[in-house]
Amino acid sequence: MENIQTEALNAELQKFLSLVTPWLDGLHWIDLSYVAVRKSSGDVPVILSAQANLSSLLEQSAIEKYSVQFSTDHIVAGHAFLPIRENYQAFVSSLADGRISVHGIVLELEKDNGRHSFAYFPYYPPYMNDGARFPAYRVSGVTKWNFLQKIGVAQDGLTWELKSADTPYENFDELQASLGISAGSQGDACSIMLTANAPAIVKNDSVIESNTNTAHIRCLADKGLTLKDIKLGYRILGRDIIERGAVYGGGFQWNEDGEFRVGQLELPAGDARAIQVFLSYKREALHQWWVVDPNKFLNSHYAAYQNIDAELNVLKSFVLGESTNPGTDFEAGIASLLGILGFSVSLFGKQTRQRQDAADLIASTPQGHIAIIECTTGHLNNKGKISKLVRRANALREHLNKNDLTHIKIQPVIVTPLARTDVAPDLDEAGKYKIAVLCREDIISLINNDVLLPPNPDQLFNNAASLVPASESPPVF
Repeated sequence: MENIQTEALNAELQKFLSLVTPWLDGLHWIDLSYVAVRKSSGDVPVILSAQANLSSLLEQSAIEKYSVQFSTDHIVAGHAFLPIRENYQAFVSSLADGRISVHGIVLELEKDNGRHSFAYFPYYPPYMNDGARFPAYRVSGVTKWNFLQKIGVAQDGLTWELKSADTPYENFDELQASLGISAGSQGDACSIMLTANAPAIVKNDSVIESNTNTAHIRCLADKGLTLKDIKLGYRILGRDIIERGAVYGGGFQWNEDGEFRVGQLELPAGDARAIQVFLSYKREALHQWWVVDPNKFLNSHYAAYQNIDAELNVLKSFVLGESTNPGTDFEAGIASLLGILGFSVSLFGKQTRQRQDAADLIASTPQGHIAIIECTTGHLNNKGKISKLVRRANALREHLNKNDLTHIKIQPVIVTPLARTDVAPDLDEAGKYKIAVLCREDIISLINNDVLLPPNPDQLFNNAASLVPASESPPVF
C-alpha cells in the first residue's frame, strides 16, 4: 500500500494515521455508514452524520446482508464496505477535505464559518470508555440545525419523508441505528467519524484453572500481523506479591481459525485470583483484560449473591425481561445487579410511590454521586417515562442544592431489556434531556464482564455519560 502524503493533511488526522498505519496489515475494510441531505435532487448531498471504521476481515455474507443504499427526494443514506487496499489512500485524502465518495456519489461536509474543525481521540471516541482500543478522528462542520435552516428544509418534513419512503423509518435515530452509526458518536454538528479496530485482542474465554493454578490466555490476531511484534504484558495478582512480565508472540502456540490466528499461552498463576493482561502490537497497546478464576472472587457482593443464585440464572431472567412477572421482576433484578456492582441501591416499592413522586431506583456511588433510574420493559417513553424522570431529577437536584450538596452529580437513567435498535424512535428525546439509556446489550455486558471484577461503581457512573444518545433536537439543558 502506498504511503499517503501527509503534508496536506491536518495535524489531528496525521496523528490518527501515524497510530493506525502499522495496524493496516491486519485491517481490510472501510466499513462506511452515512446520512446526507440535499436541497433538491441535482444538488451535492451534504453529510449530516457519517461513520467510517477500518475493520478486520468480514464474511461475504455479512457484507451482502448489511450493504444498504437509501434515498428519497432530500435524503441520501447507506452502508457500504470498501476494500482498504484499493480505497484507503483516496478515502483518507478526500476525508481531509471533508468529502466522501461512495458508489459514484460525492458527499460533502458543510463548513462552519468557512472552516472545518478536527479532533483526535487516541484511545476511544467520546462515546466509549473501555474495551479494545478504538482510536478515532472526527471532522466537524456546521450544526445540523443551522444547515437545515440554510437550505430551507424543515427537520419535521425530513422525518415525514422517512416515514413515506419505500423502506420507511420512524426518524433519523432509527435510520442511523439501522446503518450501524453509533447513537453516541454524533453531536449537534454535521460530522464524519473515522475509527479503527484493534487488529488483535485478548479473547474473553481466557481463564485461570483452579485445579492446576494455570492461566489459559487466548488471543485473536489477524493473519496479516507479524507475530514477533505481538506482545502480552501481565500482572499476576498473588496474595502477597504482584508478579509482572511479558511474553512476545513467538512464545504463544498459534493455530489458524479462518482468516485469523488464535494464540494460546499458559502462565503459572499460583494463588492469584486474577491476572491483568495488556496486549500490544509494535509497542502500541491494543487491549487490556482481566483473566480471572471463576471459583475465586474479586467481588464480595457477587460472591454473596451467588450463594442463592449460583449461575445467575434468576438474575438474568429478571434483568432480561424473561421472568414470569417481568413488570415487577425487572426493577428488582436491576436493583440486585447494581448492588452486585457495588452501588448503594434504594428500590422504591408501589406503596412508597403512592405517597410521593419517586423514581423506580436510586443508586449511589462511594463518592456520593447519584443515578436516578426509571425501569421500563417497553419503549423508553412508555407512560411518559422521560418527562417523569426529568421532573424527578430536577427535584432531586434542587433538594441536594438546598442541603449544600451541589458537588454531587446526578445522572438520570432509563433501563430497558429491549435492544438499542428496538428503542431507536425514543433515543432523540432521551438525548435531549441528557438521559443515559441502558439497553439489553449493555446489561449483558455488565453481567458477563463487570460483576467478576473488583467493584468500581464510580467508574461505572462516569461511563454512563457515554450511554446518553446524541440528539438532533436543540438541547433542553
